[in-house]
Amino acid sequence: MNRTWSADGLGLHLISFPLRPLTQDLAALLGISPDRLLIARWDPALPTDNKYRIWPRTEPVEPGRGYWLRVLDDVSLSLTGVLHPEDEAFVVPLHVGWNMIGSPRRAAVAVEDLQFEAEGEQPVSYAEAVASGLIQEFIYRWSAQDGYVEAQQVKPFKGYWVRCMNSGGALLRFPPLESTSQQRPARAKVAGEQLDWKL
Repeated sequence: MNRTWSADGLGLHLISFPLRPLTQDLAALLGISPDRLLIARWDPALPTDNKYRIWPRTEPVEPGRGYWLRVLDDVSLSLTGVLHPEDEAFVVPLHVGWNMIGSPRRAAVAVEDLQFEAEGEQPVSYAEAVASGLIQEFIYRWSAQDGYVEAQQVKPFKGYWVRCMNSGGALLRFPPLESTSQQRPARAKVAGEQLDWKL
């Protein structure tokens, strides 16, 4: 799978990896010198005011996780790794508060097809999770041109923000692809710290 991130503007991108890479060395994976690699991940479970883990202190790269990436030069990635079986659900744990997420799929998944589960209860739809107060309404994407915008789909290589309102956290489920709207007719819808991570 191939992806290019541009250094235009701030060179800032909210990203994810839809495969489990064969290497966990992000500098080698992205082809960026370690002293120029700017990648961070928000961890709401950190017991500090600053909840960003800055590479190399980020957790291992896994599908379902989102990251901030800032590139100083254009970066092209040819990603090789292990794809989670697409006929099986994929679960992303959410902590209370804001969570950075990404897609474990090669194709876009509609937000309406996502499911959420809390405290051993049965999974519910995105709409039901919002209505019950399990999560806050809207999943957000980010772009340099538009800033934060409501997402209608969760796409591969993109990162997103979702806010869990349940004190015990929740599980986000990407359903098997054959059970999503990808198979239905479309419907009309009414860094290192010293290198300056500040926006």
